[in-house]
Amino acid sequence: GEKFKIDAISGNVTVAGYLDREQQDEYLLKIVASDGAWRSETPITITVQDQNDNAPEFEHSYYSFNFPELQRSVAFVGQVIATDRDKQGPNSLISYSLQQPSDLFTIDPATGEILSKRTMKYKHSQLETSPENMYTMIVLATDNGKPPLNSECLVNINIVDANNNPPKF
Repeated sequence: GEKFKIDAISGNVTVAGYLDREQQDEYLLKIVASDGAWRSETPITITVQDQNDNAPEFEHSYYSFNFPELQRSVAFVGQVIATDRDKQGPNSLISYSLQQPSDLFTIDPATGEILSKRTMKYKHSQLETSPENMYTMIVLATDNGKPPLNSECLVNINIVDANNNPPKF
């Protein structure tokens, strides 16, 4: 595939084309040496090492979760998911974090699960979705490469009213 070339005098094998470990991580070449009368062959294996050339990618650039009021203090809100196209190893190991610390929410660094830190109360409004009940944050997905690469997504959490009040005449 014209990925490698060999110097006819020294026998040095060098890279001649673009290599991408995500497409192919190993090459098996057959090297032939000949002096006109004699011929010898040997196989060589070239293993391409991974470079951290891919940042994590979120499944969605924007997530929106409805979170019912009056849930217990630590409750599951929703989950963000990112993947990294680098091969298995530190370059594809993803850690999640909030861009800004929050008094209300936290994120599991390994799973991307967003959790509430305390019980939330719905603030009554005439609007179906009001700013008082909406929280916005930016989540980062960072790989473990050197240097690390990251990407971000926007998360909107809407506190929704629970059916905890009987009708009144």
